[in-house]
Amino acid sequence: LEQSNAPFLPLIQETTWEDLPWNEYETSIMLDSQTIHGKHKKGTLGPKSHMLIIGPEGGFSGRELAFLHARENIK
Repeated sequence: LEQSNAPFLPLIQETTWEDLPWNEYETSIMLDSQTIHGKHKKGTLGPKSHMLIIGPEGGFSGRELAFLHARENIK
């Protein structure tokens, strides 16, 4: 709170990857510096909802990466 100069505390809701409402999003975009893919597709996203997944400073755990890469519609 102090570092970002935010005027209020954010509401933090603890959850698990499995409990996220995956079916409410057309696409999930994962920012992951640990995984190397051979091809990166360029394109535009449609007007539907998209989930942005940003990993922690130390990177996702192996368990998290396995779970996320097994999901459909993750870019």
